[in-house]
Amino acid sequence: MIRCQGPSSSDAMNGVAAKTAPVKSRSTIRLIHLIKMLVVRCAAKMFLINVQPNPTRGTYTLVKSVIIEGIRIDAPFEFNGASIPRILWEEIGSPFDPRFMAPAVVHDYIYGAADHCGMTRKEADKLFLKLLLHNNVGVDLANTMYAGVRIGGLSSWGSVTK
Repeated sequence: MIRCQGPSSSDAMNGVAAKTAPVKSRSTIRLIHLIKMLVVRCAAKMFLINVQPNPTRGTYTLVKSVIIEGIRIDAPFEFNGASIPRILWEEIGSPFDPRFMAPAVVHDYIYGAADHCGMTRKEADKLFLKLLLHNNVGVDLANTMYAGVRIGGLSSWGSVTK
């Protein structure tokens, strides 16, 4: 047990103020921990990819191979960005928002791979969520997008593009 010591009688006589460590509550310690995690997350580099638009098809092509979270995606790989219905673009953002591109290419690749990279659909969707959060997408928006792939992704499980 650590105890804070008050001033000694000699310190009191010499006018030296007591130096005690402030006691922190558990909630204060948790808050400090959360702030440190947020600073680390914001300082983390986003996963960025090199793509070329295909305007007539409404897709993008990965032009440089990448490895993200141990998954290698060889170029060229065509994908449709994050599958956000146009009616929700104003609320959520464009499917081609740079924060969404790397999570979307990984997600589309896993969905279209013959063996799904050894993942279940739920694991692929959870990885999509993890990558969104890594790319500084807010928690609420990332969870909304995760819910979207959980609801809308079943029909695309197994196809190359969603």
